[in-house]
Amino acid sequence: MPAGVTEYLNTWEVRLKRLHTAFQTEYTSQIKVKRYYEITYCIAGEITYHVGAASYTLHPGDILLLSPGETFTRSARSDAVFDRLWIGFEREWLERIGMERLLQPFESRLPGQENLIHPQFFRDDFWRQILAQLMDPGCDREIQVRTCVLSLLWTIYEVFFQRMDLQRTDRRLSKQIVEHVDNQLPSDVDIDDLARRFYISRASLYRLFKAETGEAIGRYITEKRLQAARELMIGGVIPKKACILSGFNDYSTFYRAYRRKYGIAPSDEVRKTKEFGERS
Repeated sequence: MPAGVTEYLNTWEVRLKRLHTAFQTEYTSQIKVKRYYEITYCIAGEITYHVGAASYTLHPGDILLLSPGETFTRSARSDAVFDRLWIGFEREWLERIGMERLLQPFESRLPGQENLIHPQFFRDDFWRQILAQLMDPGCDREIQVRTCVLSLLWTIYEVFFQRMDLQRTDRRLSKQIVEHVDNQLPSDVDIDDLARRFYISRASLYRLFKAETGEAIGRYITEKRLQAARELMIGGVIPKKACILSGFNDYSTFYRAYRRKYGIAPSDEVRKTKEFGERS
């Protein structure tokens, strides 16, 4: 696995390497633990980083973030190549210049989560210009590297907050969708109408609903209706009427779903409740 370092720079604040690696055979590294805050930019080729339980396959343009203490391994197929720009730095540097907030994309993550930044995450091409500067030595390389790394950290910081805003928006929207479904029940819930109401696609609706409840929307609705039907029957309503009142259009569908969930037929549920009441 010949590896070549085409540039190495250590400014005591920032360390920078440009590396080229060619893999003659299939490769898996030993487990490594990070000492620095690190940014790896994939220039060319392909490699997979396994960070905790997550796996990230880097393609040209991808950026991988690693924080001190994160463990990882790397793997590559035979005949693969991997050209990368590696940047490492310590927290003290940013603390000294009052910019430690730029570490939030590193420190606000759980280990092994959201390490990878794809090119489409950036709102413009400024990040590409920064990396082009980092790979094109200027008249004062140390100043150039420090300045460019700060600018790169800023663009990553922007991406981080854009993603956080989207996540917050998704959480608010998912709660609103679930509340609306709960308010609609036991009436029919039309998925297309629901998606139009919240100006999202069906796929986004399914994703947000499951993220909020842990269940697919169809299963959630069925479970809620079964619970409503059970409460009605315990209150003395006959099964067929409870079926209609809880929103089921077909008794056989209701019957099968009820037995599957509660392990008892609806009529037996009513009988059991009546017998219990008589004994009491």
